[in-house]
Amino acid sequence: MMACMDAKALATIAFELYAVPFDEFVTARTAAAKTSSGSGKELPAAVKALPKPSVAAWAVNMMAIHEPEVLVQLAELGQRMRAAQASLDAAALRELARERRTLLGAAVDTARSVAERQGRSISATIAADVEQTLRALTADEGAAAAVQSGLLVQALSADGVDTVDLDGAVAVPGAGRVRRTAPDRSAASAQEEQMATAERPSRFPADRPRLKAVRETPRPASPSALGKAKAALAEAKAAAEESARLTGER
Repeated sequence: MMACMDAKALATIAFELYAVPFDEFVTARTAAAKTSSGSGKELPAAVKALPKPSVAAWAVNMMAIHEPEVLVQLAELGQRMRAAQASLDAAALRELARERRTLLGAAVDTARSVAERQGRSISATIAADVEQTLRALTADEGAAAAVQSGLLVQALSADGVDTVDLDGAVAVPGAGRVRRTAPDRSAASAQEEQMATAERPSRFPADRPRLKAVRETPRPASPSALGKAKAALAEAKAAAEESARLTGER
């Protein structure tokens, strides 16, 4: 088993690797493995074993690094949805389902923008995987932590009833406990990004209070399987009502 210090070193290296542009990952991983060779054999081997993320996972990681507040807002929405499910509040679930559709649409647009700034366009298929991953974030607290870690290696999915399967989804499980450091940037590039952010209109309400991290909020009691099923049914009815309303307006 890797020593605690090496585990922290691996997490630090992983945070840097999963922050690089998609096409630079393999080269950066090889360089990182060579650089860590002075720490014994285990760390370089662990670095070499870090999997290259899928494009969708990479795009979500870029959001975790460059637009973390988007993920925080979705995670907070997920908490409210789980609380509504636990109390079987159908009216609240309908309203929250509509809010989630709006936030997911804006978040996918943000993912496209961030990916393009990092040199890669996102296809419709990849965008669908990104949306599924962000939907999973709202469905499960563990998925929210995984997505916000910035270390995803594969897209996630949720069925609204079962816990999201995170097996093999995160490069270094538990690395979220290690403080993340942003990749080095020159003062000029940092200033350019700050100016671009200031000029870019926000896709989310500016008057929303800053949200606390998911781990700081008490986790609501898990609803029973029957409760989850009823909540899922209420959400499906809300979606059907919204679809019928839109059809009637045409």
